[in-house]
Amino acid sequence: MPPLSDYNVQSNQQNTQIAAGKAATAFDGAWMISTYAGFKGRDIKTALTPIGPTGKRATMMNGLADSVTKASKNKAGAKKWVAYLASDACQKVVGRYGVVFPATKAGTEAAVAAYRKKGIDVSSFTKPVADKKDFRTFSYPIASYSADMTALMSPAMEDIYGNGKPVSSLDETNEQINLILSQ
Repeated sequence: MPPLSDYNVQSNQQNTQIAAGKAATAFDGAWMISTYAGFKGRDIKTALTPIGPTGKRATMMNGLADSVTKASKNKAGAKKWVAYLASDACQKVVGRYGVVFPATKAGTEAAVAAYRKKGIDVSSFTKPVADKKDFRTFSYPIASYSADMTALMSPAMEDIYGNGKPVSSLDETNEQINLILSQ
């Protein structure tokens, strides 16, 4: 295990470690595909998630919620803009850049084509969405007090991974988070 000075969430993240040749694997989101593919001298590949205790592979889906704020001075224009953002027309424009996977099927197909044109195989990101038999997807957990939970979990996990603290130390962190959630 590298010392925390070599890896931590603030200053030396996993993509930096891969680029520097100090790490061989990383768990990261699809929005980072082009970053990893751009590393010179690195033969980057993606892989499916492992089979879990349910007998299926699982992956979290990220999503965005384009919204109109009640403080908007031009609600009609904002609603029109949000409607466009959700349309296949917009999602295909986004997809053609090959940076993220848009929310619509047509947009995702455009992204897959863009990645393919760059020589990047993204099937480990698209297969879990298409194959309901062997995969399951789930939404990012939404919870009140997420910033507070992150403030507790980040140092707790760094203590385990960087400082050799036992995993059982998470029991105390779990109690603190349960207290926060009980508010």
